[in-house]
Amino acid sequence: MHAEPDQKPDNHLSRTSAAGAARPNSSAQEYLLAKQDRARRLKKAETLAQSAFPALDSIEPHRATIPLVDELFQYRSTLSQRLLLAAADRGLRPDRADKLLNLLTPAQLHDGFQALMQHLRDETNYLKELEDTLIAQALPHPVEEGSFGAKVKFVPPRSGVSKLLNRKRAQGAYHPSLDVAMVFSQAPTQREIWHALATTGVLPAAITILDHELTHDTQVNKSQRALMWLFRGSNFAVEMAAFGQFGFLGGLGVNSLIKPGKNKVAESVFGNTGLLETHAFEAASASPTANVRQCDERDEIITAVTNYPGARMSPDEARLAYDLIRSLRLLGLNDRELGPLVSADRFDKKKKTFPRMAAALEDERAKRNLQDQGVFAFVREALEARHQVELLAESAGARRLASKGLVKVVAKAARPEP
Repeated sequence: MHAEPDQKPDNHLSRTSAAGAARPNSSAQEYLLAKQDRARRLKKAETLAQSAFPALDSIEPHRATIPLVDELFQYRSTLSQRLLLAAADRGLRPDRADKLLNLLTPAQLHDGFQALMQHLRDETNYLKELEDTLIAQALPHPVEEGSFGAKVKFVPPRSGVSKLLNRKRAQGAYHPSLDVAMVFSQAPTQREIWHALATTGVLPAAITILDHELTHDTQVNKSQRALMWLFRGSNFAVEMAAFGQFGFLGGLGVNSLIKPGKNKVAESVFGNTGLLETHAFEAASASPTANVRQCDERDEIITAVTNYPGARMSPDEARLAYDLIRSLRLLGLNDRELGPLVSADRFDKKKKTFPRMAAALEDERAKRNLQDQGVFAFVREALEARHQVELLAESAGARRLASKGLVKVVAKAARPEP
């Protein structure tokens, strides 16, 4: 959620509360919900793949001239294996994971967790999307001690600070002027992260919320922050002068008059709120680690964005924004590359597009010899199908590794010293 003080936060990121996702007494329910969600997503991914990959036959002659087409044909030969992995249920039940984790000393748990994180980073793509926001690099250590670029604060939801700063009961917030990302939850412990991985294959919801908020950090640079602070300083001087000249009520009146202008300036500096949120929602959903069930699909994200306070984006604009961002991601751009594009772009009513992102997409297509719109349509559909299958396959693989790793660490701890 991208929020300046005069903007309202949202609470669309997850059906489960950021705090509730990590509580031990909710793990059984979370396990069942995750299992149902995997089945739903697997069915949709299979349907998409069964349509998109056979359709590639119509562009097979392009395999010789377009490397990406050949790459997709090669992936098609492994599709059945990847779908089998995506469908595999090799994780632990919550009660079993609890019992195993309880057998470890803090030092054994810490060492085993670090080894698991390193394995996931070195030998899988499970944490790849989280590298842009530096979460992947921070995970082997306590999350609250990580270095993320932006300052990160985990705020307990029932604390006095949370009640003061989070009156809208949002799950997270990012304040670009201050470069501070806030998650209204306890920071998940290594035990909680390992438990979630071994049972559901996703990370605690607080990590997904943090990924969303830190995606906003990729959209803002130092020059934008400096410009906003300059504006705020001059604006504050006007407000103080008004209070001195007209008294308290008069000062409030002046403040209310300039407040719409403050919001417009914030948007002109930092970017279109709806576009920034589209990117953040899409980015969080694009990781196999994502613990979201309400905003992980195109139509759900479009609905969330169009209902977002201050977004001022029509469904057609939100749909176009999402499709451009997702197309660029499918062609290989990461969030560090997408962030500046998103921040700088605005909807062109005459051309009916977001010109910077549209131009970037044209450039990326040209690099890959995909200028032909018909060929690109087939490629784009297959890329999306591969993406959806891989999200599930990577999550299933992580669940298996976390489960096997936990059993192995417990077995090693139980062996007597030689």
